[in-house]
Amino acid sequence: MNKTFSLAQKLKNTYKVNNIIFSFKQLPFIGKRLPSTLYQNKGLKIFANVLNTLWEIFNFFGTKALYIMLMIFLPSYIGGNFSIEKFLHIFTFLTIAGSILSCHFFDASKHKFYAISLLKMDPAKYVLSGYIYFLSKIFIGFTMTCAVLCLFSYIDLYLVFMIPLFVIFVKSIYITILLIRTKSCTAVYNEDRPTPTRWLLIASFLILAYLLASLGFTINTTIFVVIFIISALLGVPALIYILKFEGYSAIYKKLLNADNVIFGIAQTVA
Repeated sequence: MNKTFSLAQKLKNTYKVNNIIFSFKQLPFIGKRLPSTLYQNKGLKIFANVLNTLWEIFNFFGTKALYIMLMIFLPSYIGGNFSIEKFLHIFTFLTIAGSILSCHFFDASKHKFYAISLLKMDPAKYVLSGYIYFLSKIFIGFTMTCAVLCLFSYIDLYLVFMIPLFVIFVKSIYITILLIRTKSCTAVYNEDRPTPTRWLLIASFLILAYLLASLGFTINTTIFVVIFIISALLGVPALIYILKFEGYSAIYKKLLNADNVIFGIAQTVA
């Protein structure tokens, strides 16, 4: 799986670098004057690789910090003072909403299409190695952000580790549900094409997160610990199910057809 992950990352980086160079060619005034041989320019490729690396580092740490600070921490000051109950309440419902919105598992991205459909890489190894990397970004990024909040006495130490693990468990539970549903029907789930049902669920959890918090109806730390334990009891078996699932070839054959990747018209489950 390590070899597959390494090849997948090289393919993804190449795809991103070419996109950066393509963006240069779309710049007004100078874009049309740039030669088509730009893609072969070593200096520009190095520059694009540096930009891509910086973005990946930011994506590893910065995006998680911004998410917690802007979407959870600041709204926890509703009413004038920081409240750990509001923090945990908003975090819990946003985690569920975020898992429904994007689990980074059933996206019909072009680099997946190139790797699995064109280069014939093993779907299970490709998807699972990417998912493990995705989970590592969640754990490290959220843990570091929560550690800073703990350092300034906003949250307790035990929450520093429970918060990232909760995100991992919830996403894994949701993915397992989708794997079971997708395996049992002819349609395929595509997270790039949200259905009305998904939008309704996401909106509902957002309302539960912010509206209830603003009204003072929040979960406390004890309830969050109970929810965390339940998520762990379900999430660990879900992770094992994801790692041992044997139907990835059939699922991604449906998901990564040309019509779906290019035009986004494949049939999907709700």
